[in-house]
Amino acid sequence: QEIGHWQRLLELDLEPVDFAAPTILIELTVSAFEPLRARNGALPLSSDRPSEDVQAAATQLLLSRLRARLGRESVKALRLHADHRPERAMQLSDPEWVTAASRVGLSPWRELALPESAPLILQRPLWLLREPKPFSELFSETKQPVLCHGPERIETGWWDGAEVCRDYYMARVVDGRRAWVFRERTGTAPHWYVHGFFG
Repeated sequence: QEIGHWQRLLELDLEPVDFAAPTILIELTVSAFEPLRARNGALPLSSDRPSEDVQAAATQLLLSRLRARLGRESVKALRLHADHRPERAMQLSDPEWVTAASRVGLSPWRELALPESAPLILQRPLWLLREPKPFSELFSETKQPVLCHGPERIETGWWDGAEVCRDYYMARVVDGRRAWVFRERTGTAPHWYVHGFFG
């Protein structure tokens, strides 16, 4: 329907291709058609913010370009999962599911509005390490994290054999960054672990 959009995607797709000879023709074969879902547009009289349809079209265009440039498997979105364990609370998902869910009010990006007095311990970093690492591996063994807020206690997972009993804190580390650190509540040696960083 939009020739300009197809042309930009083809340029991105074919940019890394090394043709054996000059090419003057490309044939497009379509195996299945989808019906055109036309919608009424909204007149932007009351706000400078674009309509939801315009935002959805822009998001789809961005996803198409990123996939053409980086490869389909390289473009993922974050999706919330009902689990208190931080390493399982967010999962990589297909962006198509995320954008479709947001249109019906199930967006995993939706955030609850917290009052200004809400403690900072409710914040979670988006940058989580694949596996929590001992604090001494990332920073000098003589340094300790400077705790700013906490603790946030997480005790869960006893039913599936992956139980965690941790006290999480927001802390300032050696280089001034804010990290999400915890100590295991079980075991004899209360070592500090780094689980993520705040932007």
